[in-house]
Amino acid sequence: MSDAPPVRCASYNQDFTYVCVATRTGYAVHGTADGQRHHHDDSLGSLRHCEMLFSSSLLCVVGDGDVPALSPRTIKVLDARLRRVLGEIQCASSVTGVRLNRARIAARELNRVTIHELGTLRALQTIETASDPLGLMALSADAESSVLAYADGNAVKVHDALNLCGIAECRPHRSPLAAIALNSDGTMLATASARGTVIRVTSLPSGTKMWSFRRGTTSSAIQSLNFGTTTFHPPLLCVSSDKGTAHVFAVEGEPRDADWVEERVGETTAANDVSASNATAAANISSALARARAGGLGRIAGFAGAAVSGITSRVRSGLTAARSAMEPTRAIAVVKLPHTSSTKWSLCALQPTPGSAADKWAPPSLDSSQPNRQLEAQLSVVTSDAVFYDYNVRLESDRSGFFSRGDAKETVARLERECKLVDETLDENFGSGSTVGELPTDGRWIETRVVADDAQELRTNVSESMSQSMFAEQS
Repeated sequence: MSDAPPVRCASYNQDFTYVCVATRTGYAVHGTADGQRHHHDDSLGSLRHCEMLFSSSLLCVVGDGDVPALSPRTIKVLDARLRRVLGEIQCASSVTGVRLNRARIAARELNRVTIHELGTLRALQTIETASDPLGLMALSADAESSVLAYADGNAVKVHDALNLCGIAECRPHRSPLAAIALNSDGTMLATASARGTVIRVTSLPSGTKMWSFRRGTTSSAIQSLNFGTTTFHPPLLCVSSDKGTAHVFAVEGEPRDADWVEERVGETTAANDVSASNATAAANISSALARARAGGLGRIAGFAGAAVSGITSRVRSGLTAARSAMEPTRAIAVVKLPHTSSTKWSLCALQPTPGSAADKWAPPSLDSSQPNRQLEAQLSVVTSDAVFYDYNVRLESDRSGFFSRGDAKETVARLERECKLVDETLDENFGSGSTVGELPTDGRWIETRVVADDAQELRTNVSESMSQSMFAEQS
C-alpha cells in the first residue's frame, strides 16, 4: 500500500457547510454540521484537487495522472449528481490550484494564473507570475466582486477577475508566503509567511496592512488560513499549522500593525515635531538641571526636575502607546488536535454553531452598560489522516464588545465530534455514520465532448448543474 495519505487534498465549499476530500479512488463530500458523508464516488480515479460550488451539483477536479483520462494538466468540470463530464480546461502545465465562484474559474499553474468564464470555460486572461509550487491563490466567494489574489514572488497581487484588471499589490511579509485567504466579498486579505509566527490582514482595495496577529513565537508551517462566514461580527479568522494546533483570531478594534502605525505617524508630522521638540526640551532642561545642582540652586533644580519628569512621562507614554499599537494581537482561542503524529496537513474553517440565530452575531450596540456578549462558533478541522474534528468555541467579550482584550474572559473550546472520513483500506466503505444521496459505485461517468460550436449547450449544462443540488432528496 502507498505511503500517501488516505486524503490527497480537501477543500471547503464557499460557505463552509461542506468539505470535499479527494482520495486515490475518487472523492467524498461531508457536511460540516454533522460530519456525515452526503455524497461520494470511488470510481472516478485518483484526484489531487477537488472544488465544490456552494452545494450545487457542479464540481471541478484535477487528476493525479495515474490514468490518461485524469491528467494533472486538465481541470474536469463535472455534474456530480448526474455523473456527467460537462467540459474540460486544458492547461499548459500541471495544475497547482483551482478556485471558483458563480462567475469565474481560476486555474493556477507553476508560473501563471488563468481566469476562465464559468459558463463557457473560455479562457479570458492569462497572468504570468513568478514560480510558485504551493499554488497560492484565493478567489472571493461573492461573484459580484470576484476578487482574485495570488502570490507573485514575495508579493501578493490582487486582481479584478470580472473586469480583468489589477487592483493592488502588497508585500505583507519579508519572508516567502505560505498562505493566502480572502473574505467573502474580497475586502480583506489574510496572509502568512514561511516563518508562521505572524498573520497579517490587509485592507482592500487600498492594499494597506491593518492588523497583525501572533500565532506563536516559534516558526511553524502554516497549513490552512480561512476567514469565517459573513455572519460573524467582528470578522473571525482561523489558521492551522504543523504544530497540531488551530488558532482563532478576532479582526476587531483599531488597526494593529507596525506598518500602519508608521504610515499614520508619517502622515501626522506635527505630532513628530512635538515629540522631537519635547525630546530636545528634555535634553536642554537636563543640562540646565545639572548646572543648577552644581551651583547649589536647589529650588530651581526642583522646578527643572519636575519639568523633566513631566516631559519624560509624556514621551514614555507615547512610546508605550506606539509599542502597544504595533504589538500583534494574540488568538482568542487555541485548540490542540488530539492525533497529529502522522498528519501531513490540516484544513480549518469557522461558521456559526448549527441552529444558532444569526442576530446573535450582530454588531454590539454602543451602550457601555450592556452585558458581556456570549457567543458560540463552530471550528471544524480536516486532516490528511482523513479525520474530521468539530469544536464548539464559546466566546465572551468585555463590556465594550471586544473578544481579544485582556479583560475579555478566557475562551472555552470543546471537542464535540471526531470521525473518520475515509477508511484506511480505501474500500467502498468511505466512513462511519449514515450517508445521504450517494450514487451507485458501479456507475460510469458520461464523457461529454465540447467543441466551439457547442458553447451555448455547455453554458446551459453548466447553468443547470449550478442550479441543482449535489444531494438527492431523502426518501
